[in-house]
Amino acid sequence: MTLQNNNNDDNQSDISATRTIAEGTNTTPTTTAATPKFLRKIVDVTNRRFIVQTLQFDNGNFVSITEGNEKIGSMVVSLSTSSMPAATAVTTTVIPTTRNESLFIKLTAEKISSTTQGIAIVSVNVKSEIDINSAKAITNQITEMIRNV
Repeated sequence: MTLQNNNNDDNQSDISATRTIAEGTNTTPTTTAATPKFLRKIVDVTNRRFIVQTLQFDNGNFVSITEGNEKIGSMVVSLSTSSMPAATAVTTTVIPTTRNESLFIKLTAEKISSTTQGIAIVSVNVKSEIDINSAKAITNQITEMIRNV
């Protein structure tokens, strides 16, 4: 099953879910939490097609960048360690990546983490090295997706 959101305003409404706990025959609402927001975009650049997907939570984002088959690829986790944007410090952990994507994936995760002041988990699965123009286009799309929700 493939989910796709083309950024229609109707699809981006904040959906709330209520968790209930059953006590005998009575049910009592205990918490209300926002459902994570999922966005998907196709980025065509330099004769290549990348699928960019974001899943946004209150404290961070999961971002998947794929080319071709939608697979989980190399991963990086970045965590913003400062609450002040001007003095942002980011801690990054790299789960072994291929040489082709290591700098791109690390910089992307750190940018997301510092922009959102939260956790950024980024997965990249591409066929070959991402050139500078493609990297800029993909990063700009991710930034737009995260800021516009």
